[in-house]
Amino acid sequence: MKKLAVLGAGVMGHGIAQVCATAGYEVAVRDIKQEFIDKAKEAIEKSLEKAVSKGKLSEQKAKEILGRLKFTLSIEEAVRDADLVIEAIPEVMDLKKGLFAEVQKYAKKECIFASNTSGLSITELGNS
Repeated sequence: MKKLAVLGAGVMGHGIAQVCATAGYEVAVRDIKQEFIDKAKEAIEKSLEKAVSKGKLSEQKAKEILGRLKFTLSIEEAVRDADLVIEAIPEVMDLKKGLFAEVQKYAKKECIFASNTSGLSITELGNS
């Protein structure tokens, strides 16, 4: 597994993306509005800057992490090369089902799809 996509750039989404990029994965982060993407990128940059200022991360390592992150509005661009897609969108079943359907149009056949849901039925999502 080399490339990941995180769909949803909110608090959970950008946090997941940052952890994955820190672990060395190439990560595409997708959301539906540029303002959400901009906020996510800014939050990740601030988090990395804080880690650098505390001596927990070198500036070079922070740059490498940022270099592994790609932000996009395009679901096709985000998922087409992904080995793993992680959804982190609002907890609305119809939204998640619609996203599953959209991902299946563009993702590789062998792509693994994961959900960050905390309260919805994974079985119901999986059957969509």
